[in-house]
Amino acid sequence: MTGDRVAIDDLRVSCIVGIHPWERRSPQEVRITLSMAVDLSPAAASGRLADTIDYAELAEAAAAEARRGRHRLLESLAEALAGLCLRRPGVREARVCVRKPAAIRAAQAAAVEVVRRRPGPHPRLLGVLNLSPESRVTPSVAADRQRIVERAEHLRGAGCELIELGARSTNPSPGARSLSDAEEIERLRPALRPLVAGGFRVAVETWSAGTALWALDAGAVMIDYTSERLPDEVCRRAGERGAALVLVHLPYGDPVRMRGSAPIAHDAERMTAALSARADAARAAGAADVYADPNTGIVHPDLDEYHKVDLQMQAIAAARALEDRGYPVLINCPRKESLTSRIILSHLLLEARPSWIRTHDPEIIATVRTRGLRPPGATR
Repeated sequence: MTGDRVAIDDLRVSCIVGIHPWERRSPQEVRITLSMAVDLSPAAASGRLADTIDYAELAEAAAAEARRGRHRLLESLAEALAGLCLRRPGVREARVCVRKPAAIRAAQAAAVEVVRRRPGPHPRLLGVLNLSPESRVTPSVAADRQRIVERAEHLRGAGCELIELGARSTNPSPGARSLSDAEEIERLRPALRPLVAGGFRVAVETWSAGTALWALDAGAVMIDYTSERLPDEVCRRAGERGAALVLVHLPYGDPVRMRGSAPIAHDAERMTAALSARADAARAAGAADVYADPNTGIVHPDLDEYHKVDLQMQAIAAARALEDRGYPVLINCPRKESLTSRIILSHLLLEARPSWIRTHDPEIIATVRTRGLRPPGATR
């Protein structure tokens, strides 16, 4: 998917719109601009009008909606036009601006603008199963084959479609030694193939190209790649195996280099630009199913809690922006120490509507999804 859009700019329609008696008697000019997020690559490849938005037909439909004269406010007209756009096949988002030049004597126009997205399915869940005893998230650690199967079954029963194996912690306990690629693979070996044989769909988190290639050959259906240095060979192999590839925003390079570097400032705009460029490059190199991860979980150890939270909020904003531009997102739900913090973060991630949420606690995601969170005084 891309950031493609189709637009109709400054469509001029004479219609009845307004709340005052004189506005209900005489038509006035409104100017309508429609912009829709839609993947244009099928039409570019086929050359068929059926594979894109027929903007002539849409312009006629928009003018007809305005001329019906049933809208008393520009806001309601804009809402109706957004719905008109979203009913077109493939349109993920509609941006509508309606201008009324004669509304204010001392101004060029009064205008309203609305942005509406097609309601998507609930984010899918990826559950974490740690094979790294040095991990700080001990409830997710499985030390033997029985525990591995129990943890995988628990995650699947809690709604996780994918089980992610991590054999080398991105945030190890103090004093833990660094593992080689060979040791990482040896930790994965007793878990990956048996889980695949048992009917589980398995992802692998790694920052090693060698481990990623081994995992793809062993049956992994997703690689959560926690390094900025992504060889083309990994993209090609993922494409050949029909596996998904997750690109994690980590400007330090990988978690080990991060711990030896000074903190780098990065915001939602930089995350969005960097990940969209990397996703385009990964697809060009042969990966077909690519997800962007703005990274809420792998945080520089020198940042204080305020900066960590700010970074996570920037990542959530980047997730929304990437999904709006047509780049699917997988985002991590870090396991906070307090239950309250985990509930709040789960709510924020669900509100961002990513394609996937990576979680240690799928029960919390499911509960927040079912019950929702409301401000004081709100009713269902």
